[in-house]
Amino acid sequence: MKTKFSKWLEQNEIQPAAFAKRYRIELETLKELMSNTNAEVTHEERNKLRKAIREIDPTANTYDFWSVSPSSDVQNFILDVS
Repeated sequence: MKTKFSKWLEQNEIQPAAFAKRYRIELETLKELMSNTNAEVTHEERNKLRKAIREIDPTANTYDFWSVSPSSDVQNFILDVS
């Protein structure tokens, strides 16, 4: 199942491996965010993702891709699949 984040990458013609390498995000983490509606990432990873998305598309709102539910040092990204 593709998430909005996955669709956004495709629309911007961004290869996941290139995105992961450029922004120093684990490729497995990125793949998880592209397909899993309950993916978990660290605070640091979340910040890297937000920065990368804003750099590529300054008009993008990261909350369009997921909502964050609070936990200790791991954030659950609830990805929108619409």
